[in-house]
Amino acid sequence: MTERTSAHYSLRADSIKGCAPFVLVLAFAAFVPGASFAQYLSLPRGAGIEPVNKDGLMLDYLDRVEPRSLLSLAQSARCSVRASAPSTVLSDRIGPVHLIEYMVTPPCSLTRGGPAISGFGQLQSQYGSHRMGFVYGPGKRAALFDHIAR
Repeated sequence: MTERTSAHYSLRADSIKGCAPFVLVLAFAAFVPGASFAQYLSLPRGAGIEPVNKDGLMLDYLDRVEPRSLLSLAQSARCSVRASAPSTVLSDRIGPVHLIEYMVTPPCSLTRGGPAISGFGQLQSQYGSHRMGFVYGPGKRAALFDHIAR
């Protein structure tokens, strides 16, 4: 039986560490559906849809605007909510954006004395790296699509 020195083990550990980034790149490329790794890397850093909170339109990160919570609130407030078919909108900054939208008809307030809303939902970039929730008021649906497109 041969003796193994600590130098042998440290050399082996270093070779494994050297392979780790390569393995991670391959694993990432294999699990990104419908996208090549080169396409993902070609996205400019910081590219994305900016959060917005202006009159009648709120678009923010999912920890602040969560569609399931809004759906629960809408049902509690007895608002009439229907899910629309998922759609795709093209953004100049991040490419295709998948949209899951809930329409509130007629516009309804989720809280007593609060503003009426006409819709809410979630958007996600094609690669899943950019996810946000949104809420819009009466007549502001087009503003949502304009904001995504820019």
